[in-house]
Amino acid sequence: MSTTRVRVLQVNLHYAKAASAVVCRRFDKDGLDVALLQEPWIHGGRVSGLKTNYNKMLYKEGAKEPRTCIVYSNRVNCTLIPVLCTADIVTAILTTPIEEGTRSWFVSSAYLPGEEICPPPQLGEVIAYVARENLQLIIGCDANAHHILWGRTDINTKGFILTNSLLIANVGNKPTFVTAAWKEVLDITLSSEKACDNIENWHVSEEPSCSDHRQIRFDLVTPPRTSITYRNPRETNWRGYSLSLNEALEEEVIEIENNKFFERQWRKLARQ
Repeated sequence: MSTTRVRVLQVNLHYAKAASAVVCRRFDKDGLDVALLQEPWIHGGRVSGLKTNYNKMLYKEGAKEPRTCIVYSNRVNCTLIPVLCTADIVTAILTTPIEEGTRSWFVSSAYLPGEEICPPPQLGEVIAYVARENLQLIIGCDANAHHILWGRTDINTKGFILTNSLLIANVGNKPTFVTAAWKEVLDITLSSEKACDNIENWHVSEEPSCSDHRQIRFDLVTPPRTSITYRNPRETNWRGYSLSLNEALEEEVIEIENNKFFERQWRKLARQ
């Protein structure tokens, strides 16, 4: 069985015309298939600067100041789901050809305003619908839910991701938002459990984006990759482990000194 690979880009364009031109360039030079975009360039009340002869664009037309859109190439098909779209959330069915016929995912581009409730009701509707119908979901979002699990340097009360059966596709804690004064992980890729195994090569790109947000790149592959689970102590985020365990147990957790100390404490906990 051959592998079908859909190349995906995710980025907040910060309303920059130049950043939009960079995305169009990626479709042309890199064979990009789908872009999940937040805060695109707006001209005359419409999303602009992204539609070309080799791609198409979806967003909530008629919305005042739309802050999200999805751009896709002619090699795949995206069908907008209007009832699951707002100015801040765009949802579509992504369909790709495979040997056995076609493969479909739900894909969303979401902007989560820091001053509003999180998640917004419309995103909750998307998550609930996908869970109810047992579908596969990929969300690219500029999130204001803070947690060290996806590389943030702080935790706030908006950790809705942990309570909605979503998985975090981010790898490592490389900043996605970079200015002269601040570096932070603001952009995350979320997926349903079934879709997670289809995500490969997730990384924060070093290529100039002409935005203060860096581009996130990953592939959706069919058939899904074979997962091999193992523990690599050298790659463990001990601070994140301690803080998240402390949060789960609601009591102070002793500091992890080394690998042997961790193994001893783990065995004690397992016997309880």
